Amino acid sequence: MPVPPAAAATAPSRFYAGARVAAGDREGTAVLRRGNGWLVEFSGGGAVLEERQLTPLNSPTVHWMDAVIDAIGPEAEVVLLGDSTHGTQEYYSMRFEVAQSLVLLYGVTAIAVEGDCVAAGRVDRYVRGVGDDKTAEEALRGFACDDGGTTRWLWRNVPSENFVAWLREHNQTADVKVGFFGLDLFAADRSARAVVEYLGCVDHAAARRAEGSYACFLASASPDDYASACAAEARVDARACEARIAAARDACEKVLADLQVNRFDYWDIMGANQLLMAEMNAEVVVSAQQFYAKRLLEPDVNRSIRDQHMSQALLKLKAQLEMVQGQSPRIAVMAHNSHLGDGRATAHERQWNIGFLARETFGASVRIVGFSTYDGTVTALAPDGDRPTRQPLRPARADSAEALLHANYAAHSGPKVIDLQRPLPADERVVDALRGRRPQRFVGTTYLPDNELRSHYIDADVPSQYDILVFVHRTTALEPLDFVPEWSGG
Repeated sequence: MPVPPAAAATAPSRFYAGARVAAGDREGTAVLRRGNGWLVEFSGGGAVLEERQLTPLNSPTVHWMDAVIDAIGPEAEVVLLGDSTHGTQEYYSMRFEVAQSLVLLYGVTAIAVEGDCVAAGRVDRYVRGVGDDKTAEEALRGFACDDGGTTRWLWRNVPSENFVAWLREHNQTADVKVGFFGLDLFAADRSARAVVEYLGCVDHAAARRAEGSYACFLASASPDDYASACAAEARVDARACEARIAAARDACEKVLADLQVNRFDYWDIMGANQLLMAEMNAEVVVSAQQFYAKRLLEPDVNRSIRDQHMSQALLKLKAQLEMVQGQSPRIAVMAHNSHLGDGRATAHERQWNIGFLARETFGASVRIVGFSTYDGTVTALAPDGDRPTRQPLRPARADSAEALLHANYAAHSGPKVIDLQRPLPADERVVDALRGRRPQRFVGTTYLPDNELRSHYIDADVPSQYDILVFVHRTTALEPLDFVPEWSGG
C-alpha cells in the first residue's frame, strides 16, 4: 500500500508536534500536522483545527542532550550514532557531545568509527598519550593520505579535532583510557604493512612469511590496482584467476590464524594494545582481499563484504577489549545511517549491516541513534571531482520521512529527539505516521542533487530502523581541517 505524501508544500507553521496550544477556552497538544492545520488532542478527544484557530501556550522543554541520554539509558553497552550525510557539521558536533556524555556518565571506553584501521590507530596512540604526535591535528593526519583510504574530511574536520583533543585530556586522569578504533577495510596496503612491522618486533620468521602472504597488496601500487589486475586476469582465464584469488585468501587467513595462535606469547613481548591493533589490521587484510578481488568482478557483492567486515570488527573489538580490560566494555560507534540503521527495515533488507548484526548479537543492550535533516548545506564531492565542495542540500522530497518530520517539527526550538520505541504521548502520532516504508535520504561522500531519487533515497521504516531519531531541521556543511578552495568558496 503506497505511503501518502507528507504535507511538505504547506505554509510554515508556528507550532510543532508536542506544543501546547489553546483553541478558545480549551487547552490541548498539537500532535500531527494535517495540511495547513493540526490535529490537536484535548482532554475530551481530538480535533483537526486550522492554524489561525490556535494560540501558542508555554510548552515544557527538555534539552536535546538530556533527551538522547535518557532514551539511551545506562543499560546500553553498544551505542550506534549515525548520520544521514557524511558532510554535516551538526551531526559530528552532536555525536561527539553524546559520546562525551556516554564516556562520563555511562563508562564508554571505546570509540569506533567508519574509518580505516591504521589512521584510527594513530589517533588511538595520541589519545592514550603514547604516540609521537603533539597535537590532535597531527594525530588526524593519518586520515590525510590520498591512497584509497578513508575520505580525508570524514574525520579530518574541526569537530573531530576538538573531540580528539578532549579524549586525550580525559585519558590523562581516567582509570580506564578511552580508545579510538577504525572499523573499515580501506587502506589494506597500510594494514598489511602494519602487521608485518608488528611481527618484525615479535617474530621475525612470521614477519617474513606475512610479507609473502600479503603480496597481493604489498606488491601492488594500491588496492585498486589489485582489483584491476584480478579483473584483467579474469577476462583472460577466469578459472586461473579464481584459483589465484583463493590462494591469496588462504595466505591472508593463515597470517591471521598464526597471530591468534601465538596471541599470548606476542602479548607478553609487546603488550595488549599492540596485539589488538595487529589482529584488527590482519582482519582488515583478510576482508579487503575478498573486497578488492571482487570489486570489479562482482560489484553487487562489495557492499555486503564491507558491512560484514565492519560488523565482525565491532563484535571482535568488544570481545578483545573484554579480554584486555577484564570486563565487558561499552562502545560508541559512529558511521553512516545506512550502516548503523537496521538494514532489515529498508529496501536493502537482504544485505547485512552493523545495525542488523548488532541487534541480533547484543539484543536489548544496543541502541541505534539516527540523525536526520530536511535541508541546508552539505560537504560532499562533486560528481566530477575529488575535492570537497560546500553544496546546497535540497529540501527533502514531499513523500519522504524527512518531509514528514519537517512538517511536524520545523518550528521546534533546537534539535528534536524522538524515542521511537517508547515515544512520548506528544510524539506518538508522528511515530505512527513514520511506520511503513517511505523514502529516506542517504548522502555519502558524493552528492548528486540532480539525481537524488535514484542516488540518495531508499525506502525505509524509520521506527524499525532506529531506536532514537534526532531531527535537525536545517543543517550546515562540515568544515574540513585542510584548506580547500572549492569548499571555502562554496
